[in-house]
Amino acid sequence: MIRLFVLFLGLLVFRTGPADMPPGWRPVAVAAGWFLGVGLLLGLSSDTAQTDLSGALGDSLLDSALDLVVLAAYSFLWAQLRRHPLRLPQMLTALFGALGMLGLPFIPLMMWMPTDMADPASFGAWGWLIMGLFLWNLVVVGQIYRHTLGLSAGVGVLLALGYFVVSAAVSFGLSYAFPGIDG
Repeated sequence: MIRLFVLFLGLLVFRTGPADMPPGWRPVAVAAGWFLGVGLLLGLSSDTAQTDLSGALGDSLLDSALDLVVLAAYSFLWAQLRRHPLRLPQMLTALFGALGMLGLPFIPLMMWMPTDMADPASFGAWGWLIMGLFLWNLVVVGQIYRHTLGLSAGVGVLLALGYFVVSAAVSFGLSYAFPGIDG
């Protein structure tokens, strides 16, 4: 198991790729659990409006599970379109693992988030760190798509950007359609 997390770290610094992930669906399940766990912590760290812990846990788990399903469906679609369906387990292991690792630095940043969002000066270093981490997310996810699907680096990053746009659209769409949930 530790070896898998070392591979996840290697993805972040471009030392390993999706082909280096162990084959099969068991590593996908481990990586998906990691992705959900970090997503849960990230959701709890950014949910300052919730005073009810069970409500915050439920919202965070729902958000993380929704993102997991969107990422899996989006990746499945591209694996099918590019005719690489057998690479899907390793691609999902890499994506879930890398995004879980990339979510860790966001946790303290969400707790450090400025309280006065109307004041542009309050963003300062926080905003630059968030932007830098988001760009790093795009490049890492883009490299995973690039290597798995046999694409150029630019197209891989565009696919990564597409995933983030689709994920945000689904989340916002569901929160608009069902105002009681905190998408």
